[in-house]
Parts: sequence; C-alpha cells; structure tokens
Amino acid sequence: MQSQQKTIVKKNAPPVKPEEMKPEEKHDFEAQNEINEARLDILEPEGNAEVNTPSITIKGKAESGAQVMVAGQAATPDQSGFFTAAVNLVEGKNIIKIETTNSKGSLKVWC
Repeated sequence: MQSQQKTIVKKNAPPVKPEEMKPEEKHDFEAQNEINEARLDILEPEGNAEVNTPSITIKGKAESGAQVMVAGQAATPDQSGFFTAAVNLVEGKNIIKIETTNSKGSLKVWC
C-alpha cells in the first residue's frame, strides 16, 4: 500500500515537508473522499450490450445539479438526477464515455 502524506499549509508561512498521516487521519481522509465522490449510475443499456441499430439511448442517474457528458455531448439531469442521451453508433465496437461532475467538483467516468 502506498503511504499517504499530508502537508499543512499556513497563510504567510513557507511550505513544510509532508509528513506521514496518522491512522485516524487516513480514515477521515477516506471518508471525506466518499462524501465528495460523484455519483453515476448507468441504467440502460447494460454493459457490453450488442445492438443492431444506428444509435443507442443511454439512461442513467447522477446527482441532482451535476453536469453530465455522454460521448462529448451535454446531457442535463432532471431534478431527481435522471438523464437520457442518444448516441450515434458506427459499425463495430463503440466505446461510449460518460462522465459526471458533481457540485463539489468531483469527477466520475464510465466507459
């Protein structure tokens, strides 16, 4: 496991050398990351779906107020966080990148 370090920054003071985080600080850091993590659930289609159509509809849920991009195009979630986006396909394997950024600036990507 990679060690986690912290650096304390004080106004009008030079930077200090990072120090090892105490076990209780690591727990708080991990919990904070979980709180800030962006939410992204893909409802349709299921992963590795095979279709015989020129386009596909992506349905998902992010946090209310989040910004969602599906294949480079904005998809606006409703008040409950649900979004829908149509994506044009090409013959063969298509990888569709879906990303969301929540109000705290946390990014989550699904491909």
